[in-house]
Amino acid sequence: MKAKGYKDFLEDFKKNQLSSVLFFEGEEEFLIHWAAGKLSQHFVRKGMEAMDYAEFSGEDANADQIIESLETMPMLSERRIVWLRNIPPLLHAEPSKGWKKAGISKLISYIENPNPRAMAVFSAAEGEDKSILVKALRKNASVYTFGKLNRKELASFANKRFKRAGKKIEVRAMRELLDITGYYNKKSEYRLYQFESDIQKIIAHSEKPMITCEDVENTVHGEGDRFIFNLLDGISGNDKSKAFSIIQNSLADGKENEMKLIVRIASQMELLLEIREFMDNPEGRMTVKQMQKYTGINEYRLEKASQYARKYSKEKLRQMVLGIYEANARIVQGILPARLALEMFVASI
Repeated sequence: MKAKGYKDFLEDFKKNQLSSVLFFEGEEEFLIHWAAGKLSQHFVRKGMEAMDYAEFSGEDANADQIIESLETMPMLSERRIVWLRNIPPLLHAEPSKGWKKAGISKLISYIENPNPRAMAVFSAAEGEDKSILVKALRKNASVYTFGKLNRKELASFANKRFKRAGKKIEVRAMRELLDITGYYNKKSEYRLYQFESDIQKIIAHSEKPMITCEDVENTVHGEGDRFIFNLLDGISGNDKSKAFSIIQNSLADGKENEMKLIVRIASQMELLLEIREFMDNPEGRMTVKQMQKYTGINEYRLEKASQYARKYSKEKLRQMVLGIYEANARIVQGILPARLALEMFVASI
């Protein structure tokens, strides 16, 4: 059967046109959980979940257990829901991890002639195309692919959650939110679970009904980026006292926090140096889009960092990187306390 997307699933669900065997795949695990949850809420009677809903994940089940669960009739619910998440035959071409060919064959036989009072929901981020179980599902089941949302869908996803919390978001702030997350970067592992978490942080942070760009900046932008940008604002503005204050305010008690601060500064300094080297490329200055292709870093983050990289020469940034490395070495070797080493690093810039 032809693969469909999450909108197709919703349409089929509303029309009650779902088959008894479903195969959910795709990188957006949030949407897979959403779809499985929707099935459970609709078909399983409230209070009967323990009897009419079952979930098998990874290696925690074998074919006989799964088939027994699928062939069990629902007690008081419209249908029995059995969710099979990332079971080995979906992920491997050959039988493995406790699964034998006979067991997989039994499962395929069930798929070809399922219990009409049950609904088998198979799911995996990426099914193994050479797996005979996956081939059987693609042939006999309704297949739904839950990939990344497009920009309009992602904005709608956010707006629904802001509205639910009694909030609205400025158009500019929404645009910045979608850009700043890096959701559309090819190498990004940022998904809807993280996006929803960031939305909740924004809601908790914003004291007013209208969410602004400042709210987005203060909650979603990486802490390391904000810290180094504030630090560089003080340094580049010839206000070392501001930079010292930022260091002091950021240092918490305990060496672990101090070392995290060192790592954060070093990481950002390395990024600025890398950007500066791209800018000084002998073959021609690279654009942010070209930098993103090489680094895999969020384009929005690169654009922000580029504004600071332009203020310093490649040699100066290299000295700053070496300076923070030296500060780290002095702390690790016990030569200087962390606070003093960091203040000396700021003074040397």
